Amino acid sequence: MELIRPKIWKNYAKFYSFLFLILISNSLQAAKVEITIEGVSGELLANVKAYLSLEQQKNHPRLSDFQIRRFHHKATEEIKLALQPLGYYHPEIHSELKSPEDDQHPFRAFYRIKAGDPILIQEIKLDITGEATEDKAFETFKNEFPLKINEILNHANYDKARQNLQDLAKDRGYFDAKFIDKTLDIDDENNVASIRLHLETGKRYQFGEVSFQQDTFDHEFLQTYLNFEKGDFYLLEKITELRRNLADSGYFSEIDIQTGKAEQNSYQLPISIKLEPRNKNRYKFRLGYGTDTGIRIAADWERRYLNDKGHRIETGIVGAQNNQQYGGKVSYIIPNNVIEEDSWETTLNYQVKNIDGDVLIKQLATNLEKPLVYNTNSKKNSFSLKLSKHHRREIFGFKLKETLSTEYFDEQLNLLKTLDDSSKNIVQQDFNHLSPLLNSHYRLIIPAVHWNWLETDNKVYSKRARQLQLNIQGAGDMLGSNTSFAQLQLSGKFIQGLGNKGRILAQLAMGFTKAKVAVDLKDIKLYKLPESLHLRTGGDYSVRGYEFEQLRGTSGLGGAYLFNSSLEYEHLIVDKWSVATFVDMGNVFEETSKMKLKNSTGLGVRWQSPVGPVKIDIAWALQEPNKPYRIHFNIGPDFR
Repeated sequence: MELIRPKIWKNYAKFYSFLFLILISNSLQAAKVEITIEGVSGELLANVKAYLSLEQQKNHPRLSDFQIRRFHHKATEEIKLALQPLGYYHPEIHSELKSPEDDQHPFRAFYRIKAGDPILIQEIKLDITGEATEDKAFETFKNEFPLKINEILNHANYDKARQNLQDLAKDRGYFDAKFIDKTLDIDDENNVASIRLHLETGKRYQFGEVSFQQDTFDHEFLQTYLNFEKGDFYLLEKITELRRNLADSGYFSEIDIQTGKAEQNSYQLPISIKLEPRNKNRYKFRLGYGTDTGIRIAADWERRYLNDKGHRIETGIVGAQNNQQYGGKVSYIIPNNVIEEDSWETTLNYQVKNIDGDVLIKQLATNLEKPLVYNTNSKKNSFSLKLSKHHRREIFGFKLKETLSTEYFDEQLNLLKTLDDSSKNIVQQDFNHLSPLLNSHYRLIIPAVHWNWLETDNKVYSKRARQLQLNIQGAGDMLGSNTSFAQLQLSGKFIQGLGNKGRILAQLAMGFTKAKVAVDLKDIKLYKLPESLHLRTGGDYSVRGYEFEQLRGTSGLGGAYLFNSSLEYEHLIVDKWSVATFVDMGNVFEETSKMKLKNSTGLGVRWQSPVGPVKIDIAWALQEPNKPYRIHFNIGPDFR
């Protein structure tokens, strides 16, 4: 027992010493200090605060009186060091530290700074030798060199410019580049500085052999992803673009691109690309809501690749509450050239939709002066098989995405059955020429061309974007169709940021259809045209304040002309939340001389989600009795 007592005593001593230190430390309060800096502002003030130890430690929980005095003693030298990187080498500094009157008051530190005359750049000598003398990118760099004669010397800007020159050489394949001279001479007596940079770039490297390390796809197919050829000069941006092309394909889960070493006496760099394929199958189920569609559900299945040529299948089924519509689509896609976005696509589409013929029947009853009674809805069944060719094209300097297609289109719609028996008898006996229009079955072969020009900084949420789209299609009864028509639709979208928080969104859409007029009554024209091809407007993406495709002209089916425009201002309030105000204007009509536009205005709330803005709008239809309002909700990117 005697041998154990010393150990026990030592343990007790340690415990009580530790407890005593805790009690002492809790009883002490950190010293406080207030700091005032005068004479400098902006970047100079920010740099002074960053260098001042007292500023950095003023809120430390264990700051003592001794430490405050020690930090203050160092302050003058720290301020001098803070001003030098920004070109001020001869400051006049007055510093003062006032002790607190009692324990309840803080120390007060005062620093009055007169920065003095700055160091001005007197000379800039920038020399580039080697093969880069023939490279226009370096000529552009020299012309746009960020440092200028008679500017105040900024060390950070000098370091950045020097590093940018070195990075430019590396990014463009001058891997042996080195500075022969990188001198910054400062004559602080005369307040001038001289910059001398001499970069010897050596020879420029080229792309060498490209090897793909994978076992899934054909080598010739993978070659279509390459945006360079063996012997082309090396460019880092080409490697970055190649990685993006491979990632966007959807075929690969992992992409590793390595640049090897050139063989002796060779300036060609071998490129090794290691690829890990994704799972072949991709499933997606969606549940959503929109004021145009109501509740909607969708299920998609994609077979990412069917063979080593990258052929794939995309299928989907969708159902929407409004108009009780549902349908399905199957697409078979054959990629040709990924770089040119060149591919073939075959699409089979089937859709069933509930059609409300109330407006048409009431208008017919008025024009025919007959008591036609509408008592039920009709189903529209449509089926199509389309073959499309997608690729890029340049027209008048505009780089477009072009789609050329030919479609077999079949649509059946029976509006006769929406009438009661007496109304059917009136139409069939007295106006039998209307029967083929009210009970229609169209079979069309429709060639079409679609052009899309888009420039944007971000497809999901843009601060600057320009888009134009043009779609031209038609059919001829001499070319296998049972009616003839021609249709043109042009739309544009403009987005421009205003400051850090605002942006303007403007949209314009116009459409024109030329088709056979089957019936020309007093106030309406009925065209020999499928219901799906009539021009209509209204809804979340056109004239808000109206239901989806509510504006259908006097016939109730659609018009020959369409015009839409929208102007919106959106302003960020906090984080990713913003508010918007907008004005919409548009309608469809039979003749330009009888154009009557519907106007709406409203307010909205926006949230920037990862998949695009979530929008809730309330819009008032200004031309309607009592100016009714409608709430619109939708979600999605600015550009799809």
